[in-house]
Amino acid sequence: LVPAAEGSVRTRQALAVVTRRDTIVAWLARSRQAQVNLHSIDIPELALRNLAALLPGDRTISLLHVGLARTTLLMVWKGELCTSRRFDLNAHQLMTASPEAREQLLERLGLEVQRTADAFERQFQAAALGDLWVTQESPSLALAVDLTRFVALPVQPFQFADWLDLDTTSPLFDPERGIDFATAIGAALRQEAAL
Repeated sequence: LVPAAEGSVRTRQALAVVTRRDTIVAWLARSRQAQVNLHSIDIPELALRNLAALLPGDRTISLLHVGLARTTLLMVWKGELCTSRRFDLNAHQLMTASPEAREQLLERLGLEVQRTADAFERQFQAAALGDLWVTQESPSLALAVDLTRFVALPVQPFQFADWLDLDTTSPLFDPERGIDFATAIGAALRQEAAL
């Protein structure tokens, strides 16, 4: 459920996920074949929400993850996912773009992030926006610093090691090798039972 302000008379809202039946059937068949007893199937946005829930403060948490296939922006208030957006921009595009093209991609991304933040503030007037956290596992992206020029929100880098005790020598995010464990780690952080 999407949270509401204290004393709000607004009708409660919920987010729904819709997918093709054959997609669910295929995943259930794989889990049975692997003898895995599924309790829930998370979507990437809810897995990333679990990462955002690690962050401190009572303000709305914004989390931006530039992944292998797309960029995802979340707005999490009171521990619940309120808004999410996907952008057709991925880490490989940013890493291989010329300096001029990279600047244009970042400006466009910053504009869309700011538009989303503005729309969120209009829709959830009681939810004060906090920092924009940017997953920052790849030094070659360095997005937290770059986005400060295009976004009015304070921008912070999100490093997994700052919030989780992970015992690994392997990278958690490496676009050149096709590695992105952000959603898997987020899914493993699930606290509540699935409905």
